[in-house]
Parts: sequence; structure tokens; C-alpha cells
Amino acid sequence: MKISYYCSRRGHGETAWDDFLAAARKDGYDGVETGLPSGADEREALLRGWPAFG
Repeated sequence: MKISYYCSRRGHGETAWDDFLAAARKDGYDGVETGLPSGADEREALLRGWPAFG
């Protein structure tokens, strides 16, 4: 059985998506847990940074 570890976005709302995703990857998380941002700019930042995550 493989256990996956996810980094929650909770408490990191002021952190830029690129920085948050890079930190989660550096710290060894398998993914992130977050809701889809409602603002277009923030949603674009998440989608732009996602491929670099993994």
C-alpha cells in the first residue's frame, strides 16, 4: 500500500501560488489540498504553477 501526503493550502492564503507549490514539492509532499480559487487571476496563477509541481 502506498500512502500519499498532501500539503493543505489552509493558512497559506497570502503565499503566492508559485512559492506555495515549490515549497510543497521541496518538502516532499505528493500533492496539495485546496479549493479552486474564485478569482480569475489567482486561478490562472494556480493553473500556471501546477505543471511545474510534478
